[in-house]
Amino acid sequence: MRMNKEALNYFFKGYFHQDWFAEYGIFENAVRDFCDNESESRVTSVKIAIDELIAHGDVTEQMIYEFGGYVKPSALDFTPEEWLTKVVEIMGE
Repeated sequence: MRMNKEALNYFFKGYFHQDWFAEYGIFENAVRDFCDNESESRVTSVKIAIDELIAHGDVTEQMIYEFGGYVKPSALDFTPEEWLTKVVEIMGE
């Protein structure tokens, strides 16, 4: 799998850490905070890395966890791919 693991680790560990829900309430707020507080190049590199992860297929919640994300898409009524697609859409707003 070829993708920017550093970008994924940075995003998930920084914005979907263990306390993300207490800090943001909803995942959309975490994504918007990332976009508001990071450089355009950082946001772009994370978007590309997420697109590459989606393109790889068979994304699991365990994979998100391994990148440092404490978010469970199934608890939000999404598959991992659907949730990641929504994250990228929010980044494009």
